[in-house]
Formats: sequence, structure tokens, C-alpha cells
Amino acid sequence: MDIWGWLRSLGLERYEGAFRENAIAGDVLRDLTDQDLEKLGVLLGDVVKDYSRTVMMSASDFDSRTVERLFSKLSQVAIRDLSSEGFKRDRIKLARSVAVRYVGQSFEIDVAWGSRFEAAFHAAHRERYGYGDRSRAIEIVSLRLRATGVTHKPRLKRRPSTRTHHPKPLNQAHVYLSERPVKVAVYSRDDLAAGARINGPAIITEYSSTTLIPPRFKVEVDSWLNLVMG
Repeated sequence: MDIWGWLRSLGLERYEGAFRENAIAGDVLRDLTDQDLEKLGVLLGDVVKDYSRTVMMSASDFDSRTVERLFSKLSQVAIRDLSSEGFKRDRIKLARSVAVRYVGQSFEIDVAWGSRFEAAFHAAHRERYGYGDRSRAIEIVSLRLRATGVTHKPRLKRRPSTRTHHPKPLNQAHVYLSERPVKVAVYSRDDLAAGARINGPAIITEYSSTTLIPPRFKVEVDSWLNLVMG
């Protein structure tokens, strides 16, 4: 199975890095649970798709009705694409913008589409390049639409912190720190409750990463189960 092509076909190419880092191949994919996918970030990230249409429309022949009609066509395509991935209409957000430039320039600035897009362009040009010229002709190079399929976010539970939690290491590992061999304790992150403290040097392992706590550093687990190192 071409898992990378499969991800791209679903518009999930941004997860290729996470899948590669964790050696997720076709034979492993079918055994992944919802928890596994959540750890990879798949269930948390919104799906974002960008669409554009080149128009090359100068201010002299600018027609807002034509722009609205073209945006409407882009929106239909975006809604169709995200609906095919399981997003209902109320979970799809659309943001319209136009790529604008002064006539004769070779670069554009994106500004939100609306009745005051010209004023927004002059202001954005002034902020970015130090000047804006309202007397100079402008042109719309392209219409751009960003469609976002908003995923349902899980509610994070805040855990009560306790100073009495003293995690026990899984085992010990021989590592090199500052070119010297050192024996350090290895902990499983799943065993660390809120309030747990670990002094370095130590190692914390979990499904998707490994954390090294250097000498003279310590880690404390906060109420959201984040590792706070200092």
C-alpha cells in the first residue's frame, strides 16, 4: 500500500512527517487505534485546503459581481472536497482573500476580500514596504480561498497535582553525556502523574518521542500532563 499517496489523496499530506517518524506503514495502519491516531495528531488538526483563481483584473475593469461569482465557484469546489472527507457544512469555514499589487509590480500582497480591500492593500503595503500610494493604479492578480474543515477537539482534563507521587523507573540505560558514560534511570511517560518530579540525568520514553533530562535539570509534570523542564 502506498501510504503516502493515500494520505495525499485525503488531503492529509501534512501528517506524512509524523507517519514516517513513527514508521507507520500499510501493514501497521490497519491496527492503529483512535488513541494511536490522536497521539500522531491526526484527530486534533483541522483540515486546511487552499484554492486560487487567476483573474488579472485592473481597477479600471473591476467588477465586484464577477469576483463574487468566481468566489462562489471556488467555494462550491471547497465545500464538495471537504464534504467528501466527512465534514458537515457547519464544520467548514471559508476565508476569502485577494492577491493585489500596484500595476507594474511583480509581487502581490494578500488582503481579505471585502468592500474596503483597496484601502486594506494600501495600508498593508505601507506597513510592509514603508509607503502606500492611493493615487497609483492597482490590480487583482488572483482570488484565493482557504477552506478549513474544523475537527472536533477533545476536552482536556486537568489532573489534580500531588507531591506524593514518586514515579519508579522502568529500567536503567547506559548513555554518553559530555563524552562520558553514565547510567541513567528510564521512565515511561504513561506512568507520570501530575506533580511528579524527576531529577536529571534521566530519560522519559513514550509512544512518539524520547525526552532526555540533562544533569542539573529537573522535570515536573503539570496539571495538563505537560513536561516542564527547568
